[in-house]
Amino acid sequence: MGVPLRIPAFNVKQYGFSLGGPIIRNRLHFFIAPEWQQRTDPAAGPYYLAGQPSPAPDDPVIPLDTLTRIGTAMQAYGFNPGSTAPVEKETPLTNLFGRLDFQISPVHRFVIRQIINHDVQDDFSRNVNTFNPDPTVQNSGFRYSTNAFKRDAKNNSTTAQLYSNFASGMSNELIVGYSTIKDERIVPVDAPEITVGVLVGGIRRSVTFGTEQFSPGNLLKQSIFETVDNFTIPRGAHTLTFGGRLDFTHIFNNFAQGSFGVYKFFNTDSLIAGRAAGYAVGYANSQNPADIPADFHVKVFSLYGQDQWSVNDRLTITAGLRADIPTLPDTPPENDTLRVKLDSASGGQFTVNTSTKPGATVLFSPRIGFNYNPGGSSQNQIRGGIGVFTGPPPYIMLGNAYANTGLGLVRLACTTAATVPAFKLNVDSLPTSCAGSAPPGPVSPVPRAVGRVRPAASRRLRADGRGHVSEGDQRRAGQGRQPQGPAPRRWGTLHRPQRPRALRRYDQCDRCRHRHSATVAQVAARCPVQ
Repeated sequence: MGVPLRIPAFNVKQYGFSLGGPIIRNRLHFFIAPEWQQRTDPAAGPYYLAGQPSPAPDDPVIPLDTLTRIGTAMQAYGFNPGSTAPVEKETPLTNLFGRLDFQISPVHRFVIRQIINHDVQDDFSRNVNTFNPDPTVQNSGFRYSTNAFKRDAKNNSTTAQLYSNFASGMSNELIVGYSTIKDERIVPVDAPEITVGVLVGGIRRSVTFGTEQFSPGNLLKQSIFETVDNFTIPRGAHTLTFGGRLDFTHIFNNFAQGSFGVYKFFNTDSLIAGRAAGYAVGYANSQNPADIPADFHVKVFSLYGQDQWSVNDRLTITAGLRADIPTLPDTPPENDTLRVKLDSASGGQFTVNTSTKPGATVLFSPRIGFNYNPGGSSQNQIRGGIGVFTGPPPYIMLGNAYANTGLGLVRLACTTAATVPAFKLNVDSLPTSCAGSAPPGPVSPVPRAVGRVRPAASRRLRADGRGHVSEGDQRRAGQGRQPQGPAPRRWGTLHRPQRPRALRRYDQCDRCRHRHSATVAQVAARCPVQ
């Protein structure tokens, strides 16, 4: 037996079974297939175990005595920063699938499917990053265990289908589905994210603890209702299909970045004295946290038709036309202060209306393709096609229009020691102004007579050298969330339901500085009108 490469050891256990059979012979059948997985693996980066540092290449660099002194200092503030020991990440997963098939009559067959997924993933790692006193830049470095978080994802999907076969070969397929998707971050403590600089060998390293700054209240919920109906008519060498689809999606995205506060301390002595070198906090500009999330609906109406023509036993040509109408029934709030400021500064040449949204437009998608069997024995196939293909946009980009109006979440940054307010650990009473400045008053959206108004924003404000944040800056546009969107989808035939996928979160921090966005999957050549 060799020595384990890391502590704790990597371990995966997976269980599952499937069971099916008749409930009523030749009429009603069931099938279930549950699956469970328990995975544990060691967190990356350095650690201390029983007073001993982790071996190379994960040398902690920062002495244990320094980490102990930082922990003792925080204990004096009444806060336990956590552990410096190895961290075991757990990833429990549960997948449940069930299905009932009911032969109602010789003409109608009913199917209902249920899918339940739940997975939890621990997110934690350590490194030896250098210290940056800017509170708008995340450091990480050697992290205590309180800087970890869990990703909790739940997906519940119910789909019912009714198949009907009529005279002359005509058939109908009705599909009704409802899905709920919930992605949430769970944090071990409610506290500011605190980073302390430690000078080692002429290089100032970082030690970080407290709530990871992108995780407070981080919640994405989606509910999706979809219904599809397809009617197929065979006419000699032609098979005609006509259908429609309704897709109603409700998205709630709460990204209260930095709402638990961020403090940067130049060294351990500064931490003990409570003198921070930088401070940042995110808060609702209306002083109502309920105004921070993006909360909106998307409705898509679709009609389509296609003709599959069997020219002979070797050549099939398929052509069709699809029309989609996406709509946004909710109206973002109007930031009148931003509009007036820009209009005044540009002499009327430039203005912004944050309540603007895209109108409803019909998107036409004509498509044609072929399938040729040159030998007649199906061993070789030649497929090709051309067409226009549309898909849903990354909904986070739409969500930014609802959240990033400057009326919800804004960020205050005090970047010099003279402007940093008093050090506080209570996340319910964090300062919302730099030292020497008065706290801002609440800001309200412009009342609107039409549409739903839910002011929300995700903004970062920077104080000038005197720690002053102007009224206009409090409402000015800034950086929003990273784009996120549905996973690339595989298109089926023109009438095949397009299954919604969960939005993926991509947060910008020192571990991930890239912009991600969804892409429409490439089209399969054998189904040219998919």
